[in-house]
Amino acid sequence: MPRNAYQGGFSDGVAKSDAFRKYVEGNPNVCGWLGQSCRTKARDAILEAALRAQGLKDEGVALWLTSGSGRHLGDNVDRSTTIKAFQENALSYTANAFIDVTIWSHPDHTGMMASTSEIRNILKKQLCAAE
Repeated sequence: MPRNAYQGGFSDGVAKSDAFRKYVEGNPNVCGWLGQSCRTKARDAILEAALRAQGLKDEGVALWLTSGSGRHLGDNVDRSTTIKAFQENALSYTANAFIDVTIWSHPDHTGMMASTSEIRNILKKQLCAAE
């Protein structure tokens, strides 16, 4: 499907990012947050704002939206979830989004949970050593 079929309430910057475009174009099984039936334009905008509050730019936001974390956020939302409840949930759920996207973007990341844990531990050690 074309990119604009999935844009919803996300900014043009996110929808035109390479990560967003590459994920949705030619992908018959769009997952992550983008594949959730609970999406609305308002929820998309709230989620983008929560991710930007963590320091993510367009590519990072798009990467998070296409991730398993994005899918899991949607697993906890249904059509009856209020905007206020969704906003609180989104802010809480995206609290580690910056470090997650940093790990997923690392050249040694294999896409597996074990790789995520390994790189997270290395980064923690390096950050602790720098203090």
